[in-house]
Order: sequence, then structure tokens, then C-alpha cells
Amino acid sequence: MSSKVLGILGTAKNTGKTTTTSALLEIANNKNLSVGITSIGYDGEDIDNITGLPKPRIFAKKGTLIATAKNCLKSGVSQIKTLKETEISTPLGKIIIGEVMEDGLVIIAGPNKGEEISIVIDKLKKLGNKLILVDGAINRIVPLMNTDALILTTGAARNINIDFLVKEIQCICNLFDLPKINKKNLMNLKNVEQKVVTLIQNDNLKRFLRINSLINLADLLELTSNLDDKTNSIFIPGILTEFALKELIKKNIKLSKSKNIIISNPSHLLVGSNPISLFDILFEMKKSEIKLKVIKTLPILAITINPFYPLYRYGNNKYKSAWVDRDKLYNKIKSIVSIPVIDIAREGGNNLFDIIKKEFNLSQK
Repeated sequence: MSSKVLGILGTAKNTGKTTTTSALLEIANNKNLSVGITSIGYDGEDIDNITGLPKPRIFAKKGTLIATAKNCLKSGVSQIKTLKETEISTPLGKIIIGEVMEDGLVIIAGPNKGEEISIVIDKLKKLGNKLILVDGAINRIVPLMNTDALILTTGAARNINIDFLVKEIQCICNLFDLPKINKKNLMNLKNVEQKVVTLIQNDNLKRFLRINSLINLADLLELTSNLDDKTNSIFIPGILTEFALKELIKKNIKLSKSKNIIISNPSHLLVGSNPISLFDILFEMKKSEIKLKVIKTLPILAITINPFYPLYRYGNNKYKSAWVDRDKLYNKIKSIVSIPVIDIAREGGNNLFDIIKKEFNLSQK
């Protein structure tokens, strides 16, 4: 069986992604499933460096393989045996692949770049891991597109307004449910040097622009000055911001009847946008019959929720633990999505692991 890679996507700090990762790791270890783990950037602090509240760290059992920065080996409790040292540099030292030699807490600090995460995943696969967990966050979402599926974590630490959380989750799920381009269009793009914005004409001729993203007015001017009614698709390999999308709709862009805007994957839209604002923009696009499509997307297998948030006390300038109504949060999110919703702290990780096991067809050693 080939290795499978699962991304844990947190919408904000303290929304439960490390708790989710730890729960899955514990169950996988108990089932004798070979597991590797890394993260996008730094995770695993004892105390949250903003709020001063205790923060979960990752408990790894003997035999677990991790990819982390070299300097983190000094700070974790568990003994780690270095198996390989990579050439990937981070502020905390080079990334190493290590084996946990005794049960204990570990600090995971992986690389931030997509190509580097891809290298680390490949090394963990070659060492025989059947499941690889990648701990990530929405502000570092692009590298998570190197995974096979996602678990989305949200909670009151993102926003204590439950209706806000519901709408944000709905939008993120909609983005990851965007239609993929058909095989004919994919073949059209196969020979494209996918580094610049490309205009595809009705006769399949292509025009290459000098930009690779649509971020600001200068980018938009470059695009709109080259559009005509023979253009049926715009391929944007880089970032597409909410601002740029809004302006394109406002300008009623010249396109043929097809009106396709193609992006590499949903992360390229999320990284430069506010999901709540995107919700309304996608609705406007639909009204204008502009179709937004992706080359690649990922399934979101489940959503985990966390009602906890750090409440600031002005009297003593400290934070204390607080919670929103967990049943209301759970039920409202469950009512607007078609995928499982799990209160990870209350339910634990067994149901979530079963979902992943079924999706990935996982078996024990």
C-alpha cells in the first residue's frame, strides 16, 4: 500500500489543530500503524507565546518518525535518533528526519515552502510510513497542497462569533469544492510554461503575459489590456486575490461565452483573501456567469471544532481560558456542511481516524 499524506489545516492559532494531530497520532500508534509527522513552520510550544496559556505539544511514541529542525531536538523531552540530515535550512537549523527512541513530547518545526515540504514528505515515504501527518495553518496553506486530503480545524480562538465561523467554514468548503477543469482544457495547459498568466483563445492559441499573479491594479491593467472576446479562459498560476476578483467582476471583463478563470488550486485564492468576503464574490461571479475552476483540489474529510478561546482580562493584563457554547458551535457548523463535524476534545479521535482509514484504505503493519 502506498503512503498517504494528511494535512491538518487550522483556521487560526488555538483552534485545535495540534490537539487533532496528537489524537490521530496516538490512535495510529496504538494500532501499530507506521506514522511520520512534520509541520509547516513551528509548532509544539509549552506555552502559547502570545497568550501565556498552556498549549498542547505533540506526544510521540517510540518508533514514530518525525521531520523537524535540528535545534528542536534540544528542547523536546523525547530522545530522537537522527536518521538523515537534509539540506533544508530554517531559522531553527536544518531539517532532520529522526526516530523517536522513547515515548515523550516532541517539538515539530518543519519547512515553510511547498517544494521543501514535498522533499520531506518524500523522505518520510521512503522510510516506510503508511500515514504522514502534516500540521499546517490557513496563513501557510499553499504547502499543504502537497498532501492527499485535509482535516479542517476551527474554533472560538479564531472568532467568538459563531455565525462568523459558520460562514467562514462554508466558504472554505465551497472553495475546495470548486469544479476541476475538464481533460481537454487540462491538455491545453499541459504544454504551457505554468509560470505566467496565460490567455487561451477560442482557437486554442495562447497568449503569455508578463505576470504570474493577479494581486494589484498594475496586474489587472496588464490582464485587461490583453483581453478580447476571443479569450475563453484565463489561467493564473500564482496568487489571485479577492481584490483582483472583485475588480474583474466590476469591469465586466471581456471574455467569450465560456468565461473560465482557472487557478492552480484553492490555496492560491485563500492565501490572498478573506474567506468571508470571498463568499459574496463567488456569488457575484455565478450571477455574471464567470466560472472559477481549478487544476487540482483536495478533499476535506472532516471538520474538528474547538469551543475554547483565550479571554483577555484587562484588570490583571492576563489571559484566562474561556469557551463558547460548544453544542451551538457544533450544531450550526454541522447544519451547513455535508462532511463529518467532530468535537475533538469531547469525542476524541476514534471517529476521525475511522474516516481517514476508510478514505486512505489504511491497514496495520
